[in-house]
Amino acid sequence: VAVANCPLTGIPVAAGGSVPQRPALAVKIDNYPAARPQSGLDKADVIFEEPVEGGITRFAAVFQCQNATLVGPVRSARNIDIGILGQLGTPLLVHVGGIDPVLANIEASPLVNVDLMYYGSLQTHPSGRVAPYDTYSTTARLWSTRPSLTTPPQPLFTYSSKAPKGTPVSSVTIDFSGTSDVTWKYNPATADFLRY
Repeated sequence: VAVANCPLTGIPVAAGGSVPQRPALAVKIDNYPAARPQSGLDKADVIFEEPVEGGITRFAAVFQCQNATLVGPVRSARNIDIGILGQLGTPLLVHVGGIDPVLANIEASPLVNVDLMYYGSLQTHPSGRVAPYDTYSTTARLWSTRPSLTTPPQPLFTYSSKAPKGTPVSSVTIDFSGTSDVTWKYNPATADFLRY
């Protein structure tokens, strides 16, 4: 019996399951130090880290095979989202506002605009969080905005069971800025690179 794989991770779906018949769901999540800790990133299939103003970064957390019971803090959209997320077909882009030219560009793109400014019933505001770092939701609520969209995205990557040739490393650092230096360290216990 063939096992179905999640299109964005290449990982087999849960035993006896199938790939969910839904589009990719991209949620803009703040990465400013005051916004941490974020919620839901551990359930994302793919996370894009984008530079934004002032040397900070923001995440576009993309969900498809897994659900997150809490995801956020959700922040505004940027033009870069259109180019990055356009490769996912017609994903839902969840954000809270943005400047008018960016919002117009999103409306003219293949992305499905889910601006939480207009979906107050989808928002959750956890205790202990303050604006602008207090807007959260769940993936189930967010997908429920477009139940007629049932096409999963095409895979972004190809996968192999063979390790690629190259020099092994134990860490990788990307110097976005003084606020957002990013280091990935290999954890042999889990066979994963973890972000610091």
